[in-house]
Amino acid sequence: QELFLRLTEAKEHYYSYLYGYLFIRHIENQWKMSGHDISTRPEILATLFNLGFKRSQPKSNPAVGGSEIEINGIKYTFGALAFEFYYSGQLQNDFKFDNSKQ
Repeated sequence: QELFLRLTEAKEHYYSYLYGYLFIRHIENQWKMSGHDISTRPEILATLFNLGFKRSQPKSNPAVGGSEIEINGIKYTFGALAFEFYYSGQLQNDFKFDNSKQ
């Protein structure tokens, strides 16, 4: 109950961000220990975040996917939308990224 309240409390987002960060770091570590570094693959990290840890199976050719989201009549997967947003540059003043990997 306490964990649920921490994650859903509208006034305080700290724990939602913290748990999201810890989940992503855990997934990155799981894949890295298996010989597959996905730390520079926002679309794969977002897909796994969306699908959950049980669906995280390290492999050399991960696929983008996740829930389908429709925006202005165009269908995206959760991971593909994350890729588009990450590389859009909309947050480049706040978060630097290496666009040579596009």
